[in-house]
Amino acid sequence: MSREFEIAVSSSGSEDKYWDQAFKSYKKIIPVEKMNADIERKYLRNNSMSDGEDFNTYYQEFKNKLVISEHYKKIRPISFLKNK
Repeated sequence: MSREFEIAVSSSGSEDKYWDQAFKSYKKIIPVEKMNADIERKYLRNNSMSDGEDFNTYYQEFKNKLVISEHYKKIRPISFLKNK
């Protein structure tokens, strides 16, 4: 067992708790990663002459449009979170 893994397990309390948390995390992360990869594939298919930097610009604008469409508002940070 690697030292990093031992540290991760000990901070979780037990190996079972570690794997349970990992499963819950990946259950949320993997669909988002697949969606991002799909968006990139479609972009590159339609823009075959572009490079990764073009996609990064497109993707940032894409995400900004989604945020605007949901009418999110920026708020001031909560004071106890400022120092973290």
